[in-house]
Amino acid sequence: MKIKTKQIGVFLLGFAMMLGGLTNCKEKKEDNSLLLAAILYLNQGRAPGVYISGILVDENNQPMANRTVTIKGRGETPSVVRTGDATNSGYYKNVLSNTPFSTRYTAGEAAIATQCGAITGTYGATYPLTTNRRVICDTSTLAEEAKNAGILDSLVGSGEVVAQFTTNAEGAFVSQKFTLPNTGNTYTVEVEGAARNRRLRVARSGTSSLLTQSDIILGTNATPNEEVSTKYSFSIFNLIVEVEYPRPTRTLEGTLTSNVVIGPNEQVILQGTVIVPNGVTLSIGEGAKVFGSVSPGGALLVKQGGKLEAIGTATNPVVFSSEKAVGQRQPGDWQGIILQGNGIQTFGGRGSSAIGEGDVGSFGGNNNADSSGTLRYVRIEFAGAPFSPGNERNCLSLMGVGSGTTVEYVQCHRGFDDGFEWWGGAVDHKYLVSTANRDDQLDFTDGYIGRVQYAIAHMDINAVSSNDDTSRCVEGDGSTSNSCASTGRTPTNGNCADPWFANLTCVASNGNAVATSGTNLGPGWFVRRSGTTIPVGSISHSVVVGTTAAVSCNTGAGQEAVTKFGDITTTLGSVACAGGTALGGNSASDAITLTNVNITAPDWTPTAGTIAATGNLKTVGGAEMNQAAFDDTNYRGAINTGGTKWWDGWTSFPAN
Repeated sequence: MKIKTKQIGVFLLGFAMMLGGLTNCKEKKEDNSLLLAAILYLNQGRAPGVYISGILVDENNQPMANRTVTIKGRGETPSVVRTGDATNSGYYKNVLSNTPFSTRYTAGEAAIATQCGAITGTYGATYPLTTNRRVICDTSTLAEEAKNAGILDSLVGSGEVVAQFTTNAEGAFVSQKFTLPNTGNTYTVEVEGAARNRRLRVARSGTSSLLTQSDIILGTNATPNEEVSTKYSFSIFNLIVEVEYPRPTRTLEGTLTSNVVIGPNEQVILQGTVIVPNGVTLSIGEGAKVFGSVSPGGALLVKQGGKLEAIGTATNPVVFSSEKAVGQRQPGDWQGIILQGNGIQTFGGRGSSAIGEGDVGSFGGNNNADSSGTLRYVRIEFAGAPFSPGNERNCLSLMGVGSGTTVEYVQCHRGFDDGFEWWGGAVDHKYLVSTANRDDQLDFTDGYIGRVQYAIAHMDINAVSSNDDTSRCVEGDGSTSNSCASTGRTPTNGNCADPWFANLTCVASNGNAVATSGTNLGPGWFVRRSGTTIPVGSISHSVVVGTTAAVSCNTGAGQEAVTKFGDITTTLGSVACAGGTALGGNSASDAITLTNVNITAPDWTPTAGTIAATGNLKTVGGAEMNQAAFDDTNYRGAINTGGTKWWDGWTSFPAN
């Protein structure tokens, strides 16, 4: 093992691309890759400070070349009040987005006042939660390292110039530094020759946005003369504000030789594949950020007998992500997490060893109660890597992982291949979120017999269309060898994967609409590769919307499979699998709708349709779903109508 500490520039990067609806501009069609490449190049080796980049355009979306831009303080905090409806009224933290807002601050008016100050507007009015107002407030804190580097979060006086620069021939400006390195403010943006100014919001965390005429600032400004209905004469595309400062960052490399602890809120880089071998534990505290290097590709490989203890909280999760700056991250930036246990896998024979996908070495044994550690309140994003066709690393790979392992409240987001993938083992799960991964959201094979309850699988059409394979919410192979003799469950102890899934919510989306088709989009639940009458998996009390079918069993020669299914609500017609087993009543062709299926701000709470099950889960199909690991639910899907949004606070859905 190599553990070293070095000084590197780490920047918190926030961005907002202002859409035509907010700026009264047409859609921008130019390729801005050269500007973004220049920003990345200039990011290296800069002094600590606050930097701004973007492309200045007029109301016709044409570049405004060689224009002088001046940014001045307004003596205001970045708290904002926006008008809205009673349903969405309330306090929201550190967001500035379209309806509906996704991060609601529920602690109440007194608590929000400690973060935002008194909720009193510039017009002398008070905006309580009961009115049709949304209060958006920056509740982030400025890192101590940033303060030590001279970056402040104090107010900038009205009219005080913080930056002045001139755009180039393409209207672009790159990495212009604020002369006053202050965050947590709003600013006036003046453009030479423009009839009307705009306002810029910069949060302490570095997030940024241009404000519109519908925003009312809560601050010291007494003359909000920009609150008019006329359109702006300029806008900024690819608006980026960066807060850059030096930060001591540990780097892990190679094979760990003893137990390693990553403390709460610590930041660490995985340089290449970091291996946790037999007898060694890697412990990660709440709020820690673990970044996978891009070159060589970072990965975390926990071998048989090794343990990963990554335990966050609902408000401070452990995050695994790309080392790239926010706004530049992509699926496959780093290579994800691989857990390898001594559980039973069946490729090559029940209880034998197999070589894992992604060139990660052998796994598997005869102990389905084996433990590889704990992952709780963990987010994994922009991971995975292709090695060869059908040989990829995923967001979270679970190879022969036993039931002694705890994996719950875990999100896989925008992975290069699958979100969660199981090869054998018997690990149980609750509260999984798999979003916008390029291939399947959940994938199992080779004797996996675990139990999964309360899983959300959300496919993004734009993500799956870039994949070279059909994508499903859940894909199940009886065996990767295309045939198996019988179920891997006790007492048969065969070699077919045969897990239980309950309370699954499966969604395919494209923008704000539920999709019915799309490139490479497949059914919600799909099984194959067992034998004509060999069952692969059981699913009940679930919701499927927007895919090409609810349940599909492959009938192709050599890859036949059937499944067991019951109590599924779907928008997709009949729920059927020729030769399969119907476990209970199904609500086919139900007009089920969810609150928001936009992948950038999802809310999977049902708003219409039938999600009340025909019976409690453990009564379905006799004893089929009567599993000790399951709660005995009486509704379909991962969340009940009016139920707790159990994903709120620890999940995130960034595009890059």
